[in-house]
Amino acid sequence: MKKFKFRQEAALKYRAHLEHLAKLKVAKVQADLARSENQIAIYKDNFSQSAKHLAKRAQTGLDAYHYHMHTAYLQGIENSIQAETQNKQQLFNILRQRQQELARKMTDKKAIEKLKERKRAEYNEMVRRTEQKELDDLTAMKQAGRKTG
Repeated sequence: MKKFKFRQEAALKYRAHLEHLAKLKVAKVQADLARSENQIAIYKDNFSQSAKHLAKRAQTGLDAYHYHMHTAYLQGIENSIQAETQNKQQLFNILRQRQQELARKMTDKKAIEKLKERKRAEYNEMVRRTEQKELDDLTAMKQAGRKTG
């Protein structure tokens, strides 16, 4: 009897490839999101340290020019935090989209895998029935040979 061959094996491999690509896209966005969160933490730490430094310098006396420079620097850090927070939100939205896309790709692949499993089960059942029929035929031939001989 012929070996089981799934006719849509190429489609299954293609769907598996698409799923793999979708997983890579999700992983890339997750890495970008982690980098963004790390950058926000760095900005917040810089802001905190600079604000403490400004407070110390203000206590010991600070001229208007240097005070203005420090506050402008702090404002720049705040702007960077806001920009990175917006970037993080965009990355989060992209991540959700990519995860939905990945879920669709996984569902597509799973549907073909289930079809393959069903076809394999049908093939195995047909093989089992064919073998059983051959055994039954052999048994019948042996019994017929004993009766005539």
